[in-house]
Formats: sequence, structure tokens, C-alpha cells
Amino acid sequence: MAPEFETALDEECKTRAPAIRRPLHPAEHASCDVVVIGAGPAGAISALLLARSGLSVRLVERKRFPRRKVCGACLSEAAVGALRAIGLGDVLRDAVPLSSFRLASRGRSASVPLRGGCVLSRTEFDAALVAEAMNVGASFEDGVTAEVGPSEQTARVVTLHATHRDAASAERKLHAHVVVFAAGLAGTAFRHDPELRSRPTKLAHVGAGAEMPSASDFYTPGTIFMATHRAGYVGLTRTEDGALNIAAALDARFVSAEGSLGAAAAKIVRQAGFPNEGLAELDWTGTPPLTRQPASVSADRLFLVGDAAGYVEPFTGEGMGWAIAAATALAPIASAASREWSPALIDTWTSHYRRSIGRRQRVCRFLARGLRSPLLVTAAIGVLRPFPAAAAPVLRHLAAS
Repeated sequence: MAPEFETALDEECKTRAPAIRRPLHPAEHASCDVVVIGAGPAGAISALLLARSGLSVRLVERKRFPRRKVCGACLSEAAVGALRAIGLGDVLRDAVPLSSFRLASRGRSASVPLRGGCVLSRTEFDAALVAEAMNVGASFEDGVTAEVGPSEQTARVVTLHATHRDAASAERKLHAHVVVFAAGLAGTAFRHDPELRSRPTKLAHVGAGAEMPSASDFYTPGTIFMATHRAGYVGLTRTEDGALNIAAALDARFVSAEGSLGAAAAKIVRQAGFPNEGLAELDWTGTPPLTRQPASVSADRLFLVGDAAGYVEPFTGEGMGWAIAAATALAPIASAASREWSPALIDTWTSHYRRSIGRRQRVCRFLARGLRSPLLVTAAIGVLRPFPAAAAPVLRHLAAS
């Protein structure tokens, strides 16, 4: 991302998201019970739940808050329910309720009803979750990268490197009984645990995202507009401030042929039959290949959660639902690990994650592949136009993910 665009985004985000209180002297505490790396939904909720249990928790984040993320900004019905179950329903007070999903390909489209889900920008959502974590005692520091070091008897070493000029020091070390890694797709922090680095699958698409402050009235609030193509798909929906959030999964070869992320996304949207004015000219941000899986999701005093533990292209809000469910499930395991470490906890988290989150992702992987087939999508649209209720079984499954 260009520095000038990043600065502009930061200024815009600061006017929209809840205020974050930063620690005055982050270097004073060189040890803690848990370090959580990454302040997205999985990391912030992990920090909140662990702090609630009475542990000392340090939540660290590479980007300065508040910040934008490449994300569809949708939460499924299950994600909303999971937030309410842990007392966080109020963070969705400004969210836009979702009422429909419109699928399009080759100029034809069909709409099916959605229920229970909502849309909230990641700028607002992530900042609200971090604020909630801090309210129950977690310490938060942004603008630092984190490298997970080796285990040293009763702790893991985490080295923090400042990414901004006004940092107290360039490098610091933290000792934690447990590390929770929730820093997303890249997984570059594991020099000492290479088995935890995620690797993309052979057919993985790259992610792309942008935001349009003012867009065509065609894009009505409460609807996910999904434009599909053999080279990927683009989802568009209105967020709480009226902006159009755009998130895409694209074949890297198609992006190269079109010349840019924006040009590729705009072509898919146009060929699907949706308005694409101005899409190509937006400031787009890309991600590493989306569908990926590490060889393991845990190691000595270290647990992976959220996208870092494995990711499949979602398209109606399942991604954040998986993150919330995984963070909630990990909290008692990580809490027990901090109080008394046992190697058996490695298998406990691995088996639970594969059994619960992994199962949900397998279904989404199958559906995401189906979106890449124009013939399958066209056939689905032909069925759904006269019989939208035919989508109910699939939508019920996704809503529960």
C-alpha cells in the first residue's frame, strides 16, 4: 500500500472508530501470562476472554489503529450469535442488518433472502473489540511487529520491533507463559517453528479490497452483491457509514493479464451485470493467496487462531464467524496452558480446531470452488430466480458457520 494512501486512510479511520487508549509505558512490563499477536477479531476476542479470566494479557498489532482491512465486512448469523453469547452484542449497535444475497454471472442474477447477519466495517469492528479487551484489563500496543522466539523453560520469548518513529525503543523482548498468534495469513513470525507457517493451496486466489465512499444507488444497504467469473468473484455491500465495501478473490494470472487488482475486479463486476463505474480507479489493497493451511496449529506454549490457523475463501460472513468461534474455544485451553503447561494441550487444541472449524471450512471450500464455474453459477441462478427457497439449505449451513 502506498504510504500516502495509508496515511489518508488512517486519518479517515480515526474519525470513524472508537478511541483506543494506548499504554503510556509499554516497555515497563517485560513478562506477562499471555501475549496475543494480531488485533483482528480472533486476537482481540482471545485477549478479552483471557483477561476476563484474570490473566495478564498483552495484545500487540503491526498496524497503527484504527486501520482498514481487506474483508467483506459481513458477519453471519452464527457470528452475531457468538458475539452475543460472550457479552459483545453491543459492538454491533451500528451494524447494517443483512436481508438478501444477490448472485450474478454473465448478466443474469438471482436474489435469495438472508437473515440474522449484518455488515460492519472492520475499522469500526476491530477497534470496538480492542476497546472491550482493554476495558477488562488487557494491555494494547499497536505499531509493532512480533517475532515468536523459542521456548525458555516456563515461557516463550516474543521480540517486538517498532514500526513507527515515535516508539519508545526499536526492539524489546517479552516473556509470556503462552503466545496466541492471530496475525492473519502471512505467518512470517515463526522462524523457530516452521511447521506453523501457512502455505497456500495450489488453486488459491489472492484477496483484494477497496472502499468507495460514494457509489451507485443500485447497491442498496442490507444486500450482499456477488459478481462471479471463472477467474474469481467480487462481493460488494454497504457499511454502516454508507460506503461501498468491496472484497474480491481473484486468480493471480487474471490480475496480471488485466494489469491491476482494480481492473480485474471491475471487469468481473461489469460482466456479471452490476455497475462498475469508478471501481478500477480505487486504491486497492491485496493479500497473500487466501486458501491456505499450516502443517500444525499449535506448538510448545503457542497456539494459532483465526486466519493464521487456516483459511478458506468465505463469501457471506463465515470468515469472522470462524474467528470468533475459534477464539472462544481456545480461551479455556490457553488459560489452562498459562497456569500450568502440558504438552497434551497441543493435541487438545489441534484436534478441537480440526474437528470444529476445519469441518465448517470444508463446506465453504466446496462452495467457493463452485463460484468459479460459470456453468454451475448460471444453472444455480436459473433455479433460484423462480425458486429462491431452493437456496435455504445452503444458506442455513453458512449461517451456522
